[in-house]
Amino acid sequence: MIHQTNLIIEARNATLDVEMENIKNLMDSIQQIREKWDAVLSESKLIAMNIDISPEFSTTRKLKTQFDSEQNNKINVFYVIIGSILAGLKRRFESQQQICSIFGFLWHFNKMSNEELLSATTNFQKKYHKEILSDISDEIIFLKQIYSTNFTSDCKPKELFQEILELGLSGVFPNISIALRIFISLPVSVASGERSFNVLKQVKNYHRSTMGQERLNGLAMLNINCDIARKLDFSTVVSAFAKAKARKAFLK
Repeated sequence: MIHQTNLIIEARNATLDVEMENIKNLMDSIQQIREKWDAVLSESKLIAMNIDISPEFSTTRKLKTQFDSEQNNKINVFYVIIGSILAGLKRRFESQQQICSIFGFLWHFNKMSNEELLSATTNFQKKYHKEILSDISDEIIFLKQIYSTNFTSDCKPKELFQEILELGLSGVFPNISIALRIFISLPVSVASGERSFNVLKQVKNYHRSTMGQERLNGLAMLNINCDIARKLDFSTVVSAFAKAKARKAFLK
């Protein structure tokens, strides 16, 4: 369930607001699993029998019966694992919620009063004073006034930014465009970064211990962006390589 949710977030190239909703739904699902110990136990016993493992819990002097062993695993194993997962997701959810509360006025402006917008934009401009001018307050109020007439997309950060660019209004809303660009570029997960480091183990193994930095960078780039590399026309690449490495001198 956790892995599938992460794949969905990565596949969608989601922004933080979308990930926050996905994590909230995931937390609710895991909380429901916590309340279904009997179903989890029954399924675990079926799996154990299918792979020729005894479905019975081991007993000890303190845990004399199967019921005692099951309750011990329920309290000291199952609940502990679920609690640890929920605690980790909660920390991630709260950090994203804090970021979204700072940027939230960019897509919730239709639900906010002008006073609330002024307060939100003032706090935002103080935090990003090097990138954002105080004019963002006037821009967001003006955007609120013309949004229903001139914009067709749902009021979400990614779609709003795309429509501003398509309509050529980045000059009218320069500070809003910069703010949306900052929010959209915030990484949703570190999976892609971790994957890049893992690639190095595959690219530079003990057979390639003397590889130079330039070649290492090139192979790592090809490996990381393998979906793009597979679409390349290799005949053109081979021809270009052959011309660059040709040793024959052509006489006129």
